[in-house]
Amino acid sequence: MTETSTPICILFDLDGTLIDTAPGLAATMNTLLARHGRPGLDPQQLRPFISHGAKAIISHAMAATGTAAAPERIDAMFAEFLDHYRANMAAASQPYPGVAACLEVLGQRGYRLGICTNRFEASARELIAALGLSDHFGAITGQDTFGIGKPDPKPVLNTLAELGGAPGRGVFVGDSEIDVAAARASGLPAIVTSFGYGAMPAAEMEADAVIGHFDELSHFVEALVNS
Repeated sequence: MTETSTPICILFDLDGTLIDTAPGLAATMNTLLARHGRPGLDPQQLRPFISHGAKAIISHAMAATGTAAAPERIDAMFAEFLDHYRANMAAASQPYPGVAACLEVLGQRGYRLGICTNRFEASARELIAALGLSDHFGAITGQDTFGIGKPDPKPVLNTLAELGGAPGRGVFVGDSEIDVAAARASGLPAIVTSFGYGAMPAAEMEADAVIGHFDELSHFVEALVNS
């Protein structure tokens, strides 16, 4: 990595990128559906909505199991969702293979690492801490941190600023078309995971690179930041 006064930053999405959270999110949603007299859903039906946040999961699940829920009801269920999920999230979520080792390597090479997710910041921090990964990250931000979520560039740019970085000096790693759009709008190249929760295949997202395992990430990061 070339030495400059502005550090090179690697920003990560969380769900479907660093952590496989689908089982826990789906289990929480199915618990809520049962409470509200609705049938459960196959977790695969919920995966494309995870990148949009919990309210999108709730909205889709309610529409798929009966009458669509009004915004007020979704807001009320969102509070239920968070309470149940926070009590169970670490037990049902695991880092993808190679994540911890990859983060260690990137940190040793001098990159500054951050998380920019569309879940709420407190939830992201709780999950990362429960999985023992907090020390790798200089910034963890959510959709509520800056009042807006991805694909708007504001959360990406502000997370870069928290790390002391700048547009054009880093890479965004995500799993969805939302992440690619946010990266593009922020002046960052995008790397996507092939195993995440995006609504379209990773190969069709027009990212700069696609990884199938975290063993591959450092190679693509080096290539992109030095191109």
